[in-house]
Amino acid sequence: MILDNKENQALLALLAYALFGQVMSIDAASINWDLVVAEANRHAVTALLYPSVKRLAGVPDAVVDRIRNAAMLSAAKADDMLHSQSEVIAALQEKGIPCAVLKGFSVAYCYPHPELRVPGDIDLLIGEEKLEAACAAMEKIGYMRDHETAMHVNFHGKGVSLELHRSASVFPESEKGRYAHAYMTQALQHVEQAEIDGISFPMLSLPYQMVCERGQPGGGEGRGEHGGLPRVHRGFPEADSRDADAGRD
Repeated sequence: MILDNKENQALLALLAYALFGQVMSIDAASINWDLVVAEANRHAVTALLYPSVKRLAGVPDAVVDRIRNAAMLSAAKADDMLHSQSEVIAALQEKGIPCAVLKGFSVAYCYPHPELRVPGDIDLLIGEEKLEAACAAMEKIGYMRDHETAMHVNFHGKGVSLELHRSASVFPESEKGRYAHAYMTQALQHVEQAEIDGISFPMLSLPYQMVCERGQPGGGEGRGEHGGLPRVHRGFPEADSRDADAGRD
């Protein structure tokens, strides 16, 4: 579906407010909101619109309700995924296996509202040396090995898809690619703790995250993980005084 320019600009403006606190200049009455929501659904960013639409005067209540429901479902799923991730990490730590979260919540951590960005699965960097021990630990807590690729071993169980990575990314066979691969072999020695809703987890430090992301096909994550959105910094600003507050929760 191709949006009229007006709807496209409205969607971008809503995301810009939600992610960066940029002032919205949207004539809500002139927008086809069904088209906006449909496009947001297509890119899996509907929940991210809620901080914006609840402050924008003139958005139909039915539309706000649809987006609020998406946000509530997202928050509930994020909570479930965070706890599943914590269980997995705890099982690895009990065996003395270092790990770091790739993509997923390590990216959501940078969003003003991390609970509105839910990963499609749990990705953990383990490294080749400890990979089989990590796989055994996952099977012990109820995950079933599904398939294996050059980059990771996939598990499923407990309603979750889990990938244990032997490498953070696949790099091209070139001088730069070989340099990036060698650089990333040290990644697990450069881990920091992040926290979302009181739940902490290990993630790669910023330089290693950047190299990892650049190595992903297409330079980022898939559509289901909001791959087209830029990275943002934590700290959502209060609604700008020029934005109309419709009094919605």
